[in-house]
Amino acid sequence: MRKTLYLLLCGASLAARPSLAGDAPGGRAGTRATDTDPGAGEARGGPGASRAEGVTLAREHFMRGIELYRSGAFDASLAEFTRAYEAAPNYRILYNLAQIRAQQQDYVQALELFGRFAREGGSDLSEARAADVAAEMAELRRRVAQLRVESNVDGATLVINDSRTAPLPLTAPLAMNAGVYQLRVQKLGRVPVTQTVTVAGGESPLVRFELLPDTSALDLGALTALPGPAEPLPTDTPAPSANTALWVGLATTGVLAGATATFGFLTYRQSVKLDQSLSSYPDGIDEIEAARSKLRTFALLTDVFGLASLAAAGVTAYLHWNASDTPAPAPAPSARIGAGISADGASVWVTGAL
Repeated sequence: MRKTLYLLLCGASLAARPSLAGDAPGGRAGTRATDTDPGAGEARGGPGASRAEGVTLAREHFMRGIELYRSGAFDASLAEFTRAYEAAPNYRILYNLAQIRAQQQDYVQALELFGRFAREGGSDLSEARAADVAAEMAELRRRVAQLRVESNVDGATLVINDSRTAPLPLTAPLAMNAGVYQLRVQKLGRVPVTQTVTVAGGESPLVRFELLPDTSALDLGALTALPGPAEPLPTDTPAPSANTALWVGLATTGVLAGATATFGFLTYRQSVKLDQSLSSYPDGIDEIEAARSKLRTFALLTDVFGLASLAAAGVTAYLHWNASDTPAPAPAPSARIGAGISADGASVWVTGAL
């Protein structure tokens, strides 16, 4: 591409309005000034001194940007031209920014900036300048790909090179510089899928992702199916012996202890998953919040079942000792126990009687 800077030169006076002149570092030398009115370069700002200050500041950044561009310091030149545009917005500076982006091989940004230059310049551009910009944009389109991504689930997130993200489904193809990219599609409750794709300029590739359900995740909704408190035994049922009550107490304690161990293990595993998710912060913030919520739920269930198992063990020990001191075997109360969790995971209930 031609490396022509569309230079904006300002007069010595603070109130002077900039005009245009040509320069051609690394490209065509001696490009003539455009046929625009010098007054067209006036900064769009407030009246009086503030506008003059903006023009003066823009001129300083602009001249530094020209020097840096000529020396090949494109990153620094880009920063100076950006500050000049912020101080005194002028569509002519967009041309310089586009040229630098092209030098940096960021063709997507260059194409966008050339488009803004053409739109904002409008009828102020000469036919020669408009034709030149159109040719530049046509060349850039040959170096930019239009990436299309599809997924079998809506609401997923596309992550490009672990930095850029986009929600799916896409409303339009993504403009991409030609190159190799790592694409990852993820959604809570689904197994993430990663693909490495190579895109070339002028192409419009389609990449499809098939996300399967994450079966390793605990379905909290299934916990709502836990049975509630059992109905009391009929009054005409023969009273169980002391040994029966003891065995019932031991079984209840064992069940509760097993539940405590199970949710303790799930809490530990979820803690490991949360640590792994935090390593990718700030990406995947929704996934991190979901993992943190699930960890709190598992920890609460572990505490509840742990306390319930301790209570059952105490009652069982009491029944055993009381039965040993009583000459005649006393009937043990009916054993009832139930536990559950609400559908949204916000509350837990445990009931029981021995």
